[in-house]
Amino acid sequence: MTITKSDHTALALVSQPEVLKLFGVSPMTLWRWRKGKNFPREVRIQHRIFFRRTEIVRFIEDHTVPDAFEELGAENHG
Repeated sequence: MTITKSDHTALALVSQPEVLKLFGVSPMTLWRWRKGKNFPREVRIQHRIFFRRTEIVRFIEDHTVPDAFEELGAENHG
């Protein structure tokens, strides 16, 4: 079986401590997010919790609000 680069990217996992640091939230907040319907499902390997990198990136993209100051700057310069 050959694993392509796209397969490798899809399999890339982010550990729970990395996700906590990325979002700057407490373990309790992440737990609440995980119990909600919108946060990516965890992948459990033995007793450790991971998340698929592609799903975390998609979550960030789907929940990012445009920067109002950036939009104002673009309007003033155009």
